[in-house]
Amino acid sequence: DPSEKCNRCACLNGKVTCKSVSCPTVTCQNPVTPRGECCPQCTGTCNYLGRVYENGATFNSPSEKCSKCTCLAEVVTCWQRPCSKKCTHPVASTACCPDCKRCSFEGLEYENRETFFSPSNPCKRCSCLDGNVLCLEVVCPQVTCSEPITKPKQCCPECPVCIHHGKQYAGGSHWVSPVNPCHTCVCTQGEVTCQEPECKVTCQYPARIPGQCCPVCLDCYFEGNIYGNR
Repeated sequence: DPSEKCNRCACLNGKVTCKSVSCPTVTCQNPVTPRGECCPQCTGTCNYLGRVYENGATFNSPSEKCSKCTCLAEVVTCWQRPCSKKCTHPVASTACCPDCKRCSFEGLEYENRETFFSPSNPCKRCSCLDGNVLCLEVVCPQVTCSEPITKPKQCCPECPVCIHHGKQYAGGSHWVSPVNPCHTCVCTQGEVTCQEPECKVTCQYPARIPGQCCPVCLDCYFEGNIYGNR
């Protein structure tokens, strides 16, 4: 048919009969009918996220900037771009490849070759090296006191000490107060407790003598009068 290329006509007994060209069945999802042709053909093109890509084309993913994709026989395959350097604890970055110049560990950032204690476990000492964090258990020194204490956020126990009027005393030690010679002090778990001596007085009117902490019985009280000791 001169006016319709997709019609096939035949002249039989002076009569012309036309019918549409019969096209073979196509198995692809996105068949294309080339210009000047009647039947659709499979070209292998891909329709991916609203865009059309030629068969065999390689392109950047429109939805993931760090991925590349390829179109082959209407199938799109994407993969992440390879990075020359990888690390276990990179810092947050908008780049496609990890930033391994520093370390991110338990919500905090550390400089390269920096050593630190784990925020969640003071008994782990860690180091940052090229974006990787390595932690080792802390080995505590042996303590010599009988009642060591472990301070909050501290791993190793230590012998408690007390500061009393500018002087340091070991835990469990006893001493006479420098401000009151009649007070005996003791250091317990880092706290200082001072007490007066327990005096045993057997008389009703004891007397205090300079230089002595406890009063002594020197005088007598009899029938309303006080009599000196002889």
